[in-house]
Amino acid sequence: MASSVSLPQATQCEMACSLPFGTVIYFMQVLRAPGEMGQHAILRRTPRVGVNHNRRGWRVPVNMNIGLRRNGAGEYVEGRLHNLGMEGALVSSPIRAVQGDGITLRISLPDEQPVLVGAMVTRVAVPSPAPGKPFSAPILGLEFTQMPRDSQRALTMFMWRYIREYHMQRKKERGADSTQER
Repeated sequence: MASSVSLPQATQCEMACSLPFGTVIYFMQVLRAPGEMGQHAILRRTPRVGVNHNRRGWRVPVNMNIGLRRNGAGEYVEGRLHNLGMEGALVSSPIRAVQGDGITLRISLPDEQPVLVGAMVTRVAVPSPAPGKPFSAPILGLEFTQMPRDSQRALTMFMWRYIREYHMQRKKERGADSTQER
């Protein structure tokens, strides 16, 4: 059955992927329009479409402690890394920052030396305090601005390892699901 949705070349669209932790939306651009039955379409990731105007790369969900400091400060403050990509991260920290501030991150990835990354604050959100808690740490959206080559290599290896392990896990789950259906 042919789709009633027209996707001419250069159209920008959203594709949703359901993951265990939620839904990931990819913003795509049609390079080659699909045939009559929807086949032979070619899509590519579009960096600046929809509501995600600034993000250019993938982010993976992580939940780890990190050190961060405002540029010029001497000591690192403990924060929490929520998601991580090659171009940026989402962190929560008691550090006081505003959009445009420079930040240095120290991320201890598994099996690696600490990764040091220079970043700029692109977003600041102050969540409402959770019930029973007097304070919720601000959430900072960060764009990486400076990364030594060894840190870039370590981060790349971490990202690919995470993505590979995630896909292997999904493959096992799909195999288990198909076995249970028999």
